[in-house]
Amino acid sequence: MPARPAIYLGLMSGTSVDGIDAVAIDLTDEAIAHDGRILGHCSLAIPADIKSRVIALSSQATDSLSENLDLDYLLGHLFADCALDLIQQLELKASDVQAIACHGQTIRHRPPVAGSNLAQSSYSQQIGDANIIAERTGIQVVADFRRRDIAAGGQAAPLLPTFHAHWFGEFEQRKVAVNIGGMANISVLESDRCTAGFDSGPGNALMDYWCEKNTGAAIDINGEWAAQGKVNLKLLDRLLSAPYFDLSAPKSTGRELFNSGWLEQKISGDVSPEDVQATLLELTAQSICAAIKAYAPVCGEIILCGGGVYNGTLFQRIEALANTQVTSCAAYGLKPEQVEAAAFAWLAKKRIENEVGNSPAVTGAEGYRVLGAIYSA
Repeated sequence: MPARPAIYLGLMSGTSVDGIDAVAIDLTDEAIAHDGRILGHCSLAIPADIKSRVIALSSQATDSLSENLDLDYLLGHLFADCALDLIQQLELKASDVQAIACHGQTIRHRPPVAGSNLAQSSYSQQIGDANIIAERTGIQVVADFRRRDIAAGGQAAPLLPTFHAHWFGEFEQRKVAVNIGGMANISVLESDRCTAGFDSGPGNALMDYWCEKNTGAAIDINGEWAAQGKVNLKLLDRLLSAPYFDLSAPKSTGRELFNSGWLEQKISGDVSPEDVQATLLELTAQSICAAIKAYAPVCGEIILCGGGVYNGTLFQRIEALANTQVTSCAAYGLKPEQVEAAAFAWLAKKRIENEVGNSPAVTGAEGYRVLGAIYSA
C-alpha cells in the first residue's frame, strides 16, 4: 500500500517584496523523483502601500516599533490568505498538510562580524505573525528559521544551499546554484554536499528600485530597458568598490547595505537613466560571476533560480561572463519562482523531524542546528 503523501506548504516573500509565493510539495520519503513533487503553486501580490512600508522599514528609512508590529499583523494575514488560496485550489483539507513553512518578510539582518564580541548585537528578523497563519488555517506552522543559526555565531544566510544540494545534487561534476531574488546568493555543490554558499551582492533589488523610479514599472521586464543603455564604467567601479565585495565568506547582506540611498550616493555626473539600469544589471552579473570564479573556478554547470531568471538580458550576460553552461532550475523540475518556498517547506520537514537544517560550512555557525520554531494549530 503506497505511503500517505507528506504534503508541506512553503510560503516565501523575498527582498523584492513583490509578492508571496506558496508552494505545495510532496516530501514523502518514497517520492525520490523530482518530477511530480510540486503539487501546486500560487502567488499573492503584496499591496503597494504595504510594499513601500516594508521597504522603508527594511532599508532603515523608518525605524518604528509600532510600524514593525502593524506590518507583522498585516503580513501574517496576507501569508494566511496565500496559504488558504493554495489549499482551496488543490482541494486539500487541513489534515492533509503536515505543516506550513513561513519564512516571513525580512526587515533587519545584521549577522555577526568576524572578530566581534557579544557586546555587538547580531540578529535577523522576519515578520508575518505565524500565530495568525496557524489560527486561520488550522495547520501547524514552522517559522523563525534564521535566529538559531545567529545564536550559534552564524550568518543565518543563505539557508538555501542545503536544499540546493538536496534537489540539484548527486552528480559527478561540481555545479553552482545561483538564486537571484532581491539579493543574489550562490551555492557551490560537490556531489550531494554544499561546500560553500553566500550572498554575492545585489540581485534584482536595485534594478527594481531604479526602474520604478524612472519608468513607473515595478520591474524591467526581460531586462529590455537595461538593454537600451550602456554600462557606465565609472559608476560600475564606484558600485564595485563597496567593501562587501572584498569580504571572504561566510557573509550575507540585504537592504541594510544595498538600498536606494546607497545607490543614489554613488550616482554622479550626467548618466542617463537607462545607462544606470544597464550598469546595475552589470553589477549583478559581475558580482555573481566573480563569486563563482573565487569559490568554484571550475564548474560544469550554473543553475539559475529566482525571479532574475526571467530577465533575459541578465541571463545572457551571466552566460557570457561565466564561460560555462547556464541552465534554468526549471530543467530540474522547479520553476524559478518556486525554489525558495519549496526550500523552506523542506526545512519545515527537517524541523518537524528534529533534524538539522543549517550548514556550518555556509553560515559559519559553530555547528549543526535544528532550525525553526513550531506554532501549533
